[in-house]
Amino acid sequence: MSDAKKKSFKAILVGATGVTGKYLLAELLKVKEFTHIVTLGRRKTEIPYDVKGISLEDEENSGRLQQVVIDMENLNSESVKKYFVGQDVFFTCLGTTRKDAGSAENFKRIDYGYNYSLAQIAKESGVRLYSQMSTSGANKDSFWLYLNSKGKLEWDCGLLNFPQYSIFRPSFLDRQDKKRLLEKFAGFFVTPISCQIVAQAMVVDALMKLHSQLPESPEQTIYENSQIYKMSEQADLNY
Repeated sequence: MSDAKKKSFKAILVGATGVTGKYLLAELLKVKEFTHIVTLGRRKTEIPYDVKGISLEDEENSGRLQQVVIDMENLNSESVKKYFVGQDVFFTCLGTTRKDAGSAENFKRIDYGYNYSLAQIAKESGVRLYSQMSTSGANKDSFWLYLNSKGKLEWDCGLLNFPQYSIFRPSFLDRQDKKRLLEKFAGFFVTPISCQIVAQAMVVDALMKLHSQLPESPEQTIYENSQIYKMSEQADLNY
């Protein structure tokens, strides 16, 4: 972007310890327009092994990056709202699996509950753009637990009426370090999309939205696989 158009933005990210979240943090740190970045999670995160030239220690020491460890079991506005106030964009890559959660109820509590609670706090705090990683096939009426949870989250967050709301629906992710059973099976039939590509698309979308005029009414954009690829190709032009 030209210097005349450059602005400074603040971002907050949850799910930064997952593969996509790590890449998303790395992509955000590449963009100097993001002058302050906050991560919220159970623990601090790290940069993917194949990303070079970024030091989280240096970014934290400079004050540009703030990694905040929170108790996800006791999310409430009083404890975390201060981290959302003044942010321009809220990114979430937070998710889990039924296996990791231990039960269907725990899965819904984490995958839907944590995300929705944080989205509510973000809206209350005046965050302009909500950028959410969902999944292909998300549908609140689906019989599949995973697709139902993602679809319900999309629907309910849409009702919060963020000024701008971006939903990313990648197909099957290439997580590198681990693959979920469904993703392993689907990999035989569908070419997985890399987590870095999804992260790049989310950052490009955020830059485009934040540089645009605030819409007169709530605006929702959904990116399916092909659109995610196209958006990621603009990373070099927008960073």
